[in-house]
Amino acid sequence: MKRPCTEKIPPIQVRVYTTAGNLVADLHLDEPIVVRKIKNKLVPVLGVSRYRQTLLQDTRLLDDNDKIRRTARLQVVRLNYIPTSTDNIRQLIDASFENSESEVEELLSKPQDVNACLPGTAYPNTANGTTTALQAAASANNAHILKVLFQAHADVNRDGNDRALSHAASQNAEEAARILLQHRANPNTTGRNGHTALLYAVSGGYHPLATLILAARADPNQGNEPTRTPFGVACQNNDEEMATTLLLARSHVHTTRHRPPHYEYNTTALCAAASANCVSGLRLLLETSIHVDSQLDAPALWYATWNGRTEAIDFLLEQKADAEKRLLHGGTALSAAAFQGHNAILQKLLHHCKLQSETDANVLQEPLQLAMWSNRPETAKLLLDAKANPSDAHSNANLHRIRELRRYQYTWPLEALLPTTDKLRLYQYLQDSQTQAQSPDTSDSSSEQEHEP
Repeated sequence: MKRPCTEKIPPIQVRVYTTAGNLVADLHLDEPIVVRKIKNKLVPVLGVSRYRQTLLQDTRLLDDNDKIRRTARLQVVRLNYIPTSTDNIRQLIDASFENSESEVEELLSKPQDVNACLPGTAYPNTANGTTTALQAAASANNAHILKVLFQAHADVNRDGNDRALSHAASQNAEEAARILLQHRANPNTTGRNGHTALLYAVSGGYHPLATLILAARADPNQGNEPTRTPFGVACQNNDEEMATTLLLARSHVHTTRHRPPHYEYNTTALCAAASANCVSGLRLLLETSIHVDSQLDAPALWYATWNGRTEAIDFLLEQKADAEKRLLHGGTALSAAAFQGHNAILQKLLHHCKLQSETDANVLQEPLQLAMWSNRPETAKLLLDAKANPSDAHSNANLHRIRELRRYQYTWPLEALLPTTDKLRLYQYLQDSQTQAQSPDTSDSSSEQEHEP
């Protein structure tokens, strides 16, 4: 029977020198080592990734998979990047997006700059519109490729790469986002359209991803300039769980929407919830001591009315929302209902208005004018029945705001909206007919009231 070998393997000493003859590493090993691992050990000493290193042994070029089995003297050469071109950047982007590790390794070993970004003149037409390899790998949630790119010294906060987290968030690539954040990606960097990673996660309803980004100290109040904040988007999407998460992260509930080029009101989260008919969101917001009639340009009731959100309107009226509250630009929720022709909603609002005198009825003047100019006779009839005064309905006092409301709704020739004399006569006829039809009942009720003690 053959006895097992008990002879001790002699230690392996590997010395690595620069081309100038300077010793950079003196390794004492107990077992053979592959060249790739030697390169990794040289990274902190040389300050370059293993892809920019070449090891020579007696003028022989060593492959990354070669093994050093005995004491050796090696020479390391630091390589410069090859000239950057649009073609080689696209190759690395496509390989990273398609999860082709061998091709990525081959391209990086040329060596190619891992941080190179497609120039602005080269429109990205592949890989989800990404412009760097890091963006492409993040967008496709290729976690292993991301690790390879970071081994090649990808800089997550360099121009171009800083949008990788937003690309990951837009595709719900949670593992990719986790790796990027572990490498200190800035969660508040915005993409070209102004979206942050958090805004993408909230818009998509990606709850675990949003929680991950918030844990990395993302600003919950940072929105994209032309539209909204994450909290407003969560309310707009009727996403109570996301809205609650953002509230716990101390989101501001009164952050404004910036004005876009066209006519639109500044909004709050309360307004967004009302617009989306999100009663649970409204309830949640009002529990945080927000007043039901709080507004920047328009209160929540106006938004719910404009968009025809019946359930939200019922809830807001139950919470004592003021149907006669005027907007900062003038007008009321009654005006929105009349302009849009939401007759059932208009009846609800009228029921909650105090119309005891002619002065009180002045609040109906503008809604009547809007109904006429919007060619809504049934709406106008409701207002006339509620004692709106038709004599001033042809006034041009609110012409500018009506023009802007129309622009807010859709483009329409203003001349087509002007009320004609025939229309005014028709509305007056409807009012007179209604008055005559109700006059007997009115007389009877008056007589009964006179005989009451």
